[in-house]
Amino acid sequence: MTINIIDDLTSYMVTNKKLAQCVKQNMKKIITRPEKKNEKLDKKHPSMFIPSQHDKLFWIFYVMKKGFDDYNLHQYTNEFSEENKIKFEYVDKIRANKALLKSHKIQKMSECESDLINERTISMKTFHVLCIIENIDFVFFTKNSYFSFMKNEEKYENLHVLHRINDYYAYEMNKSDLVPMYKEVRFKIEKYDKPLKAISSFKSDELIEIADFFKVDKMKDGKKKTKQYLYNELHDIISM
Repeated sequence: MTINIIDDLTSYMVTNKKLAQCVKQNMKKIITRPEKKNEKLDKKHPSMFIPSQHDKLFWIFYVMKKGFDDYNLHQYTNEFSEENKIKFEYVDKIRANKALLKSHKIQKMSECESDLINERTISMKTFHVLCIIENIDFVFFTKNSYFSFMKNEEKYENLHVLHRINDYYAYEMNKSDLVPMYKEVRFKIEKYDKPLKAISSFKSDELIEIADFFKVDKMKDGKKKTKQYLYNELHDIISM
């Protein structure tokens, strides 16, 4: 008898998922003035998601880890306390996973801890660290380059796609099938904080090969560009 009553009431129970849906529906009734940048981006890229919060990288990670139902639940309620709580939790997780992070060649982990505790926004390095800890695959695209954190470069299931567009970050939803096309026209980098290695790491032929990839003219005023000149030009292109 008791079990039957509970079953009858199940559809009336308030779960986090239902609460998130209600909050989302109610917020549609509130008239807000969207940011101009986001409005332009949404029109050009309807599949892009840009968090409304200041720390966009953190909240993109939050969506990647917990999904949109949880994001919508906290977006309009206690997002500030939720953000701080989770950031402090990850400080402890960083300290508990030093061996794992070192195996991924992450150095100066204290910078990531400081990011989480003291800064308004986390860096790309801290975002990467959080994804390592949670074993989340992602590809990060800029205008002319990409950084890949994937266990298998040929498998795109459960892959998260992140873009830096102008001065902000966007999460592309359900478009992992486009990743091969995105990669094809971009240069793969090994470090997002140093897109191009030092000039001493390259032979002239290697720089010429990169120049050919970007269709950069190797001549200037009828003469071959110097190695330094070509390097500087490529550095500017890849850093965009």
